[in-house]
Amino acid sequence: MAMPEWISVQPQSGTGDAKVKVSCSPFRGREDRVCVMTAKTSHGVESSCVVRQLGVDGFVSVDAEEYLVTAGGGPVAIGGLSNAPCLQVVKNSGNLSVDINSIKADGHPVENGANIPGDPGAEGEYRFEVAIDIPENLSRADRQAEIQVSFAM
Repeated sequence: MAMPEWISVQPQSGTGDAKVKVSCSPFRGREDRVCVMTAKTSHGVESSCVVRQLGVDGFVSVDAEEYLVTAGGGPVAIGGLSNAPCLQVVKNSGNLSVDINSIKADGHPVENGANIPGDPGAEGEYRFEVAIDIPENLSRADRQAEIQVSFAM
């Protein structure tokens, strides 16, 4: 049986008594991943162990803390990483009108607050993008809004 890509073993073979180092690649999924590893001697003696890499808590991180738009308005793309099973995008505060056009998670369109098909965050982090439109500012006053992208349940 082949070993999963996320596990490495050193050395992979040898003679006599030896210590074996098992390493796992970094993991950002929510659900644990498990592998049963079996070593076998040339005389047919086997020994097995379970390697369990624990999942992490749900998270959402955005690429930038601030997005600027000219007075002429226009599109803004808020990107980031998450492992959430669904994303919720809301305008928390501000005097700026905001239209949420679309949300993509792992390259696929999703509804605001709805479960992401296939739940890619269970097995690792994925990229998301929120597309919003900012209308033209016809006044002289600055406008702003706080947009929150969060782990929805």
